[in-house]
Amino acid sequence: FPLSLLAGRVWIDPFAPETRNAAVIVLELRLPRAVLALVVGAGLGAAGAAMQGYLRNPLADPGLFGIAPGAALGAVLSLSTGYAAAPFLLPLFALAGAAGAMALLALIAGREGGVALFTLAGLMIASLAGALMSLAISLAPTPFAMSEIVTWLMGALADRSWREVWIAGPLTLAGRLAGVSASLRAGEVTAICGPNGAGKSSLLACLAGLLAPDAGTVELDGTGLAGMRPDARARRIGYLPQTPEIAWDMTVETLVALGRIPWPAAPAADARSAIDEALAALDLEALRNRPVTRLSGGERARALMARVLATRPDWLLADEPLANLDLSHAAALVAQFRDQARSGRGVVLVLHDLAAAMNHADRVLVMDGGALVADGPPGEALAEAIVERVWQVRARWLGEAGARALALG
Repeated sequence: FPLSLLAGRVWIDPFAPETRNAAVIVLELRLPRAVLALVVGAGLGAAGAAMQGYLRNPLADPGLFGIAPGAALGAVLSLSTGYAAAPFLLPLFALAGAAGAMALLALIAGREGGVALFTLAGLMIASLAGALMSLAISLAPTPFAMSEIVTWLMGALADRSWREVWIAGPLTLAGRLAGVSASLRAGEVTAICGPNGAGKSSLLACLAGLLAPDAGTVELDGTGLAGMRPDARARRIGYLPQTPEIAWDMTVETLVALGRIPWPAAPAADARSAIDEALAALDLEALRNRPVTRLSGGERARALMARVLATRPDWLLADEPLANLDLSHAAALVAQFRDQARSGRGVVLVLHDLAAAMNHADRVLVMDGGALVADGPPGEALAEAIVERVWQVRARWLGEAGARALALG
């Protein structure tokens, strides 16, 4: 953290308009994380040293006796049930899980149990906790709860090494796209459709400049994205990923204000106008002072979309923006995308809802196996024959243009 400050502005005045965005990032996001990492690291180090000293074994680890998995299970249960949104309940659940694991360990091994019995009992408890965590992920009530659980669990990297990086990196990034070539136009809503694993999200990430293709280029008005400064690219392109994460607690208004970070020199009045317009467009004015941890899944999705709108980019790129929205808010967001396109912005959406793409997009790109297999007006790109070939289901379009529905079978 201190070294990262040396790479940019060291002194940040939280009350100066020109450094307000930087102050939010440094003082409200990075500094608390750095302090928390120091505190947690010190606590883990002291606890580990005490445990190893007591057992006279430098290889002793809380995970070996099922205590750490028990704590993780408690935390996962708080996330899956929604109690983690309340202050201090997640660590209390974790402490309860650790205490439960210790009680179960004592019950199985007893006071007279040797190291071997304690170890076997601990391995059994760890396996049980792991199975219950997998069950909690499978039974997560919402996609956001599942995402929060997985993200929280991924914070435990004690058993990871460069080996996993070198293996996972090529498997994750390589081979998603093959020979995709398209020229998108501003003033239109373009939908990217395709079955799972078709490469839709990878294509959108390339269009946002977040992934670089192995061959070819991605250009914006004749300039390659790879050669653009990140701040310049952020001002031109607004991007909402498929599973956006909010890893800190702040109000909805502060979250939306983060969309103004690419414009540090803009007048304060412009920033305020952009934030207010984004909140109004997504029907969030009544929630502007509510902490994001207290939002429903749909409200959180709208707040994250408002953050993108607050940037006022030339291009809006969104991956599954209609997921978790009720009918009224989904319709309002679709109307907002149409308005943005009519104002001259380019809008690119990854959609699984073929009816939404058919009725509201100006153009549809259909992906399959990493390749672009159809490109054109919705009526052509989503013709029944193409839907049957790509999605492998028999389908018929019903209704009139602009209000069509897809019937399967």
